[in-house]
Amino acid sequence: MKKIAGIGWVVAFCGLLGSARAAEPSPLAVVKTGENFKVLAGTVSPSKDALSGKLALEILPTEKWKFAEKAVTAIDITPPQAVRMDKVKLRNPDLAQSLPKLRRYEVPFKAAARGQYELKIKFDFVVCNDELCQKKKFELPYSLNAG
Repeated sequence: MKKIAGIGWVVAFCGLLGSARAAEPSPLAVVKTGENFKVLAGTVSPSKDALSGKLALEILPTEKWKFAEKAVTAIDITPPQAVRMDKVKLRNPDLAQSLPKLRRYEVPFKAAARGQYELKIKFDFVVCNDELCQKKKFELPYSLNAG
């Protein structure tokens, strides 16, 4: 009987830890919301000096929308000279994660010094519902915090 009670405490404790983890804030923030999508961005995997890491970009269609399967998702990043990015033209093969309701890219970067750097990011993608598809094309600024 004691073993069962012990297991119950372990299960309850693990469940508590799991719910605490789920409450952790995401390192990504919403940077644009459209009528049928939202875009999130943030820095993940920062180095100890925080001058390098990965810029994560996510595009999420809203409820009844999804990505057009065969359409290319394109993201073009224009960083300032003080920021080196491993890749500035992102396409479908560069996806870190691809689902019908999620496109996620992660791009390693390195900044020359600590500070805020303004990136220009151009998005081009297609979302569809059961009746129609819509092409989305826009540019937005993003402030990258290094250090």
